[in-house]
Amino acid sequence: MRLLCAIASKRAEAQTRTMMAEEYRDHQKLSAKISDFDQLLREAVKTVQRISADLRPQMLDTLGLGDAMDWQAQEFQKRTGIDCTLTLRLQREHFDPEVATAIFRIFQETLTNVIRHAEATRVLTSLQEKRDRVILIVKDNGRGITPGQSRDSHALGIMGMRERAYALGGRLKIFAAAQQGTIVIARIPINAKEKGKLPHGKNTHC
Repeated sequence: MRLLCAIASKRAEAQTRTMMAEEYRDHQKLSAKISDFDQLLREAVKTVQRISADLRPQMLDTLGLGDAMDWQAQEFQKRTGIDCTLTLRLQREHFDPEVATAIFRIFQETLTNVIRHAEATRVLTSLQEKRDRVILIVKDNGRGITPGQSRDSHALGIMGMRERAYALGGRLKIFAAAQQGTIVIARIPINAKEKGKLPHGKNTHC
């Protein structure tokens, strides 16, 4: 019985080797496959690097949230010519990584909306700690968001900003200023103890 099993195993191994030899007999074909695999690997590495950068900007680790925000505000002003002032009232340099990433990305998305839609000449931003929360307020002097846009979660990247805040137990408000421009306010728990919980009543426009 053992002999039969051994023979069957050797036969299967021989068949496998024959199939492999036939498939890769052409050296050029094998080289092309290897080249394709290498290309797929390079693309996969680039994708992972891009996703990692999207999830957490490296500067948050090296600079801290306040300095990273300040750098972003200066870069925005240099690139667009729009005056961008940032006021920091923080008691610490580094926050929970998820909290820092959410605040930073909301700030970036808000600045992107200013460029694309606001027609503003000035942006005033404040970032402060208040009790157990970190609060981001961004106000521009542009034409102001309309009620329809503020209710449309798919417009202006609003859904993404709200999801970032809500995922950490925070909330985000966006509305037209009384006289001119748009105001964005994000409040996120510093320790993010209530991750994934929506605010009571799920009122996304209050």
